[in-house]
Amino acid sequence: MKIRTQLILSIILFILALIVITTSVILTDQQVDRLSKQEELVNSIQLGAGELGYLSNDYLLHPESPQLNRWNSKYAALSDDIMNISVDTPEQQVLLDSIRANQQRLKEVFNDVASTIRSAHQNDNTADDLAYARISWSRIEVQTQAIAYDTSRLSHMIGDEKNQVKQTNTLLIFTMLGAFIVFLLIDYLLIFGNTVRSIADLQAGTRIIGSGNLDHVIPVKNPDDEIGDLTSSFNRMVTRLKAVTASKMDLENEISRRMQTEKALQEKKETLEAQSRELSSKNEELLRQIEERKRAEAGLAEARAQAELYLDLMGHDINNMNQVSMGYLEIALDTLKEEGRIEKEDAELLEKSLMSIQDSTRLIDNVRKIRSARSMEFQFQPIDLREILESVKEQFSRVNGRRITINYTPTESHVLATELVKDVFINIVGNAVKHSDAVKPLEIDITQTHVYGIDERYHKVIIEDNGPGIPDEMKTRVFNRFERGNTRAKGKGLGLYLVKTLVRDFHGRIWVEDRVPGDHTKGAKFVVMLPAIEK
Repeated sequence: MKIRTQLILSIILFILALIVITTSVILTDQQVDRLSKQEELVNSIQLGAGELGYLSNDYLLHPESPQLNRWNSKYAALSDDIMNISVDTPEQQVLLDSIRANQQRLKEVFNDVASTIRSAHQNDNTADDLAYARISWSRIEVQTQAIAYDTSRLSHMIGDEKNQVKQTNTLLIFTMLGAFIVFLLIDYLLIFGNTVRSIADLQAGTRIIGSGNLDHVIPVKNPDDEIGDLTSSFNRMVTRLKAVTASKMDLENEISRRMQTEKALQEKKETLEAQSRELSSKNEELLRQIEERKRAEAGLAEARAQAELYLDLMGHDINNMNQVSMGYLEIALDTLKEEGRIEKEDAELLEKSLMSIQDSTRLIDNVRKIRSARSMEFQFQPIDLREILESVKEQFSRVNGRRITINYTPTESHVLATELVKDVFINIVGNAVKHSDAVKPLEIDITQTHVYGIDERYHKVIIEDNGPGIPDEMKTRVFNRFERGNTRAKGKGLGLYLVKTLVRDFHGRIWVEDRVPGDHTKGAKFVVMLPAIEK
């Protein structure tokens, strides 16, 4: 049998003995606890019987309703205790039946005495009260003493049973422990003794083989256990060792040849690693040059786009504005030369020329701001949005010839941006004014809220108007360069492009929605999100 199997069997037997002992202790404790509770209950009945005798005597001396109620209450408690008693032996059952019979007779005697006392009081027959009370007390005392005597005997029986259970359990535990100790001794003599002797033989054999005697064979006493397997394996290992020793010269030659091969491989490896490092260095230099070229090409494309923007504006839009201004001025100059003065209706020519020059100035200013934003000429700094929005409200609330209402409740908020952040809200509110019907009243609502993300915090500014709104097909293109709406208002399409450029440079977001969801004709709602900072 394997040593492991023997150990497993020993452990299983030990666990079984432990389970039996533990189960016995648990069951004994439960039984002892139950018997202790029964013993306490019997003692309680004994005390209750004595108290009933005292209450009966009290009632005989003072036959009043409170004394009767106390006696009935105590009797009910005594009856509950008797009902809860459970016994294990026939002798205990006889005593319990006697207790229950005496309890019933006690109730009958007391009821008879109480009935007689009530009749005597009704007949005013007081002459025999003392003699009757003595007889009645004797009758009741006989029953209470009988109950007390039986409960005393039952209590002793339950106590003896509890002690007997404890003694039986103790005897069982010691018996199991003794049997287990005997098993351990036998197990050691039969199993571990053989194992120790086998290990000693194996140790002696290894000393002989270690001294150089490879012809020695270690005897295998028990081939079925692990020590026998180990001894057989050791003998086979010695046999193979003899074969290896016999070919020692061949082995040394093989080792020498392999060492030479490994040396050649190592030299080849070092050469390849040097070539790889050189190639890696050249690749890094090539990647650096490619990255620099990409950056240069990106910068060139950005510069080309800006140049095209400036050329388009300067060569076409600003030139057209200047041609319009020059045309109006030439007409006004001819009128002045012919008539020597300018009438009121001719003054519109000068106003139109001035408006054209103002449009040209605004266009140039927007281009300058776009260039400044891209070239990062302005430094980022904390900006108070409340001051910016109050200034925008003040600027557009007093437009000549227009009825404009701007609703804004100032809210303290600070963002990290540049001075150009004001142009974001000037362009949005200015577009609302420019593209609305000049005859109708215009109402603009500006609200601020705080938006909290996982690792970031924004100030959200919503600007709503009741103007003509923006169709759905224009919402995705309204921020593009040179993109204009469908209203009659004049412009070059750079205002919202400037807004988008600035908000993006401020690491914010902007989009447009319908003021009334699903109906763009009720007005537009611009939403601007800017990174918030502490004051």
